[in-house]
Amino acid sequence: MGLFDKLLGKQKDNKGNDDILAIIRKDASLAEKVGALCNIDIYPSLQPPFAQVKLSIPGMAFGKEGGGGEYVFLEDGSIGYVGAEGECGRVAETLRDVFELELNCAYSWYNYAERKYMDAPETLARDILKYEVEGREQFADAYGDDMPDYDALRNEIAKTLNLKISNDISTDILPSFFKSATREPLFFFTDDEGNRSYNLVR
Repeated sequence: MGLFDKLLGKQKDNKGNDDILAIIRKDASLAEKVGALCNIDIYPSLQPPFAQVKLSIPGMAFGKEGGGGEYVFLEDGSIGYVGAEGECGRVAETLRDVFELELNCAYSWYNYAERKYMDAPETLARDILKYEVEGREQFADAYGDDMPDYDALRNEIAKTLNLKISNDISTDILPSFFKSATREPLFFFTDDEGNRSYNLVR
């Protein structure tokens, strides 16, 4: 068993169920719904990240999001993100954390990846009100009757994967993201010319 297989084995939930990735891979309908709401298309198995770059922490990709970025399971057990536009960083400490981050941020967590929000909770709270409404509207425009409505689908995914739904992401969800994204050692990559990626929280 390889290192990443061993780490994945530690991702079982507190009821001893299979890890989140295994549950999603076993259910094509669930995988489609997770892709729609959480913006993560899960790979059939772990694979090297798409970018021909050197990672500061070794990792294997487990899924891709719509903008072309990949989620990477790092050898320290945390979850990294390698973006298609040169951005890179840690987004969560566990698989469960990253799925709860996506499940609870309708407009995508990426829009909150700004350092100003760490120091200005009032600004964060204001922008959450705007972004989350926009995110729900975008979901409805994109899927219409092809998917259950946003709240029904979110509740279904949360129940199936034993994830929590937050009533206040400014205090329940985003602080963990900010902490993971800024803690040492930072997760980054360098390309063949020695250029370093820029931090997610900037």
